[in-house]
Amino acid sequence: GRLFGALIGWDGLGVTSFLLVIYFKNRKSLGRGMITALTNRVGDGFLLLLLGLSLLPRDHRSYLFTRLLILTAITKRAQFPFRSWLPAAMAAPTPVRALVHSSTLVTAGIYLLMRFNNFSTEWLIVLGSVTMLMAGFCACAEIDIKKIVALRTLSQLGVIAVGLSLALKNLCFFHLITHAMFKALLFMCVGVGIHTVFGRQDFRSYTVPNSVSPWPSFILTTANLALLGFPFLAGFYRKDRILESFYS
Repeated sequence: GRLFGALIGWDGLGVTSFLLVIYFKNRKSLGRGMITALTNRVGDGFLLLLLGLSLLPRDHRSYLFTRLLILTAITKRAQFPFRSWLPAAMAAPTPVRALVHSSTLVTAGIYLLMRFNNFSTEWLIVLGSVTMLMAGFCACAEIDIKKIVALRTLSQLGVIAVGLSLALKNLCFFHLITHAMFKALLFMCVGVGIHTVFGRQDFRSYTVPNSVSPWPSFILTTANLALLGFPFLAGFYRKDRILESFYS
C-alpha cells in the first residue's frame, strides 16, 4: 500500500520536472525535456514492476525485489549509467531548480532506498563510489556553472549511498535535509550571479572583479564551505560522522 502511495508523488515529481525543463520553449529546452522525461519513464516502468511484485508472497520476491528497487532508485537519482538527464535538466529556470532538482526530485530515489530497503546494502558502496568519482571528473571538465552545481548534487548523493551501505539511515536522512538547504542556497546565489552578468552561464565570466556583488558572493562561499565539510558548518557534522563510521 505504501508503494502505491509513493507512485503518486513519484509521477507528480516527474511531470513537474518535465514542465519546468521545457519552460523557455525553445529547441534546446524541448530536447532536454524529452531526455529528462524518457529517462524518468524508464524508472517509472521499474517502479510499476516493483508494485506488481509487491503483490506476490514475500518468499518469492526478495531477490527480484532488491534488483528492481536498485534500478528504480538509480534512474530517478541520476546514478550511473542514467546520469545524462540531470545535466540536461539544467535548461529549467534557476530559482525553481533550487527546490525541485536540488532537494526533491533527485533525492526521491535515495528516499525510496531509505524507506523500503531492509536487506543487505554492501552493493551501495560500489554505486556510491562510482557516482562520486564520475561526478567529480565531469565537474572538472564543465564550464556551465549550473551544470557544475548539478554534478555536485550527484556527488553528494554518492556520499549518501555510501552512508546507506553502512546502514546509517538516520544520519543519511540528516545529510539529505542539510544538503537540500545548502544546495538550494547555492542555486539561488548562482541565479543572482547569472542575472548580474546578463544571463551568461559560463563560469569564466565571473572572474572579472566586482562582477557579482559582495553579499551573494559571501553567501555562495559559505554554502560551498558547508558542502566541503568545513568545521562547525552543517556539512562538517554529518560528513565526518559518515567517515568515522566507515573507518570503524
